[in-house]
Amino acid sequence: MIKLGQIVNVQAYKHDGTLYRQWNGAKVIHVSPDIITLFMFKTKVLDKSKQKWVIKEPIIWWMPMHEFYNTTGLVRDTGTHYYTNLASPPIYEDKTIKYIDYDLDIKHYPGTKTKVVDKLEFQENSRVMNYSQKLKDTVIATQDRLLEMIKDEQKHFSPKTVSWILDYLFENKLISKKSYAALKKIKNTKQKKG
Repeated sequence: MIKLGQIVNVQAYKHDGTLYRQWNGAKVIHVSPDIITLFMFKTKVLDKSKQKWVIKEPIIWWMPMHEFYNTTGLVRDTGTHYYTNLASPPIYEDKTIKYIDYDLDIKHYPGTKTKVVDKLEFQENSRVMNYSQKLKDTVIATQDRLLEMIKDEQKHFSPKTVSWILDYLFENKLISKKSYAALKKIKNTKQKKG
């Protein structure tokens, strides 16, 4: 069972079982039967090409337990940069959260139009990896629902949610006073719709 405050790894796989990317050292900052929320800063990342890097800015990662997506929020003084992966619900085993990445992603950044990306990759992998029609329908329906959630600033796409998490991170000494002060000045500039 995953616990609040625990440090975990995260692994993203493709439908054929190939390990696609791994994050080492994410902190669990919220856990409920419906969602796990992680915080990453100075987290090490390794992708399938063996390229390595370290996360240098605070990232909040929401992982709904019964939904076909997960969302990261890169918190900057210009606003929260959301990146949503269409993916299987996560599982937790061996101190690692695991999920299957289903190619489609949604980018929602301050001052820009929301974009669905990697559509060709989804079409190609659907064919090559033999995604079932039910799976394809689920991914597309989730994408459509997410676009509505983003437009309406629901759940983690709400500035209030991000503000509450920033308060939590500061109170628990996960971000500095200077970072907290800068990030709390986030402009509530609405992203362009579409």
